[in-house]
Amino acid sequence: MLVFAFITFTITGLSYSNLIRSEYVAFAQPPSNSSSTSSSDNGLTDEQIKVSVIQQYELNKRLVASDSPLDILAVCSNPLHTNESAVVLVSENGPEGTLARIEFEWFGLNTPAQYNPNILPYPPGAAHPYFGLARQSLGNGGIKHHELVYCDMNWGLSKGIGRRILKCMTETQKIKFPEWRSPNGTCLWLPYLEGANGPSDPRVFFSPMGEPLMIVGTNGIRNCLSQYIIDLRMMIPDLGEKMKVGHLPIRFRELTELPRDYYHEVEKNWFVMYDDKGMGFVQHDIENRSMSALADVDRVTVAHVENLVKGETAPNCIATLKKEYEEINDQIRNDIHQGTNTLRVTLCEFPCIPTIHNTVLIELFQIKYHSYLEVFYRRYVMVMNATAPFQIIGRTNNLIYAGSDEKMMIFTVSMVWDHANFRRHEPWNEAKYGGRTIWDAMEDQEVDEYENSIKDFTEDGLESSESSDSGSSAPLDMPELKDQPLTSEMEAAAKYPFLYNIPIHRNSTYKNPLANEYYHGWLDDTIILNIGINDLDSGIVHVKARDLLACMTVCK
Repeated sequence: MLVFAFITFTITGLSYSNLIRSEYVAFAQPPSNSSSTSSSDNGLTDEQIKVSVIQQYELNKRLVASDSPLDILAVCSNPLHTNESAVVLVSENGPEGTLARIEFEWFGLNTPAQYNPNILPYPPGAAHPYFGLARQSLGNGGIKHHELVYCDMNWGLSKGIGRRILKCMTETQKIKFPEWRSPNGTCLWLPYLEGANGPSDPRVFFSPMGEPLMIVGTNGIRNCLSQYIIDLRMMIPDLGEKMKVGHLPIRFRELTELPRDYYHEVEKNWFVMYDDKGMGFVQHDIENRSMSALADVDRVTVAHVENLVKGETAPNCIATLKKEYEEINDQIRNDIHQGTNTLRVTLCEFPCIPTIHNTVLIELFQIKYHSYLEVFYRRYVMVMNATAPFQIIGRTNNLIYAGSDEKMMIFTVSMVWDHANFRRHEPWNEAKYGGRTIWDAMEDQEVDEYENSIKDFTEDGLESSESSDSGSSAPLDMPELKDQPLTSEMEAAAKYPFLYNIPIHRNSTYKNPLANEYYHGWLDDTIILNIGINDLDSGIVHVKARDLLACMTVCK
């Protein structure tokens, strides 16, 4: 079987787009002269699906053999792009293409500032398309107390100018969040944080199984502020039924402190990554990279937590984003901040087969610029291997949301696939598109070819070769096709004749471990980006994964 993890790269200034179009047969209606009478639900004949599966198999072999597999996949369609160019993201969720505001008001009632939103799509058929949760801050003599509020949401129009906004369709509810004080003397930087200040910086996301999870900060058990995880179904009783995941077991029934072998005074913005086996891992920091297994939440003592990666510095493509400025710039410092949760992306369009060679994890991180008068963020997508320990292999340039400007303090909080409302293809069907029987047959044939080639070096093998039937139907028996990409069913049949009678549609017990409805998508799928504005307001954009990952820089 093919096993490969992305390794060191030397190519920079590249990007992701559709898989190499010149090497792939377009997925369209079969030609009128097609001899096939069988077709899939989207109009593809069995032969077209088979050609696509073979093409992907051959490309996968090239990715495995290449020292720079991202170079094979990468295309930047913007001829004016440079290493300093920003990428402007135009949203799909409205006709103007701009960042849309989110309102947590209920019937126009005045409410405190609600920001750092988290939007999850409900499944098709729900009363409202979205679930929304935000942080709400209440002032108290300069010291703020924080709460979490939520509601069901749908699109509406803003007052006055009538711009498209996402707004509450049900009454805004407060989550009953447990509170306690931090241990005495643990908040040396800001002593007032020792008080019970409530939850901060929630990140709501789906696990690959569909669990609606939340990572949230609050007072620490052994430090000032720490990071916790909980299944939101424990805090919002009807959420499991509305999300149609009520049957899933609940693993995190209460606020559970996330593991680390040591804790800083203030911990923020941790995120969870899931590997190809569905195992969860927590990343604590990017600059001095540190992560541990999510399973370690069951450990009795923190000292027993083992970091998978500890002390590994961020690659230059990320570390060099921190820049020193002249004093006249009025800047105090800039820091690298982890931002959102992670998602899994297959770097081609549906229905290409997800593998560890064409699939990555993405997370949106931010550079925070501190000055004497304001705070400003620039945001970038970080790209990692889909397998532990999740090597950082690329990043985007600065992302700018259409409808925002540099006077706005914009922090991207979380992201989620919006398959329910924006996906234009059917769910992954392993029996139809997985091609497992074809891949297995091709790999078995390659093993047979290798063993036969070894026999040819023996006397018995040579005699056997001389007396063998010259009409044998061995694959790759057309030299002019051997190294050329397939473009037709005829070429596929000539190049791999032993596959001709293998049926595509077959009941398969194999389940692709990378494909699921919650954590995974393709380049032509749509991602929701949830955005906090000026610590006062909330916004949302919908973008194709292809646009989000445009003009990628590959990390050395």
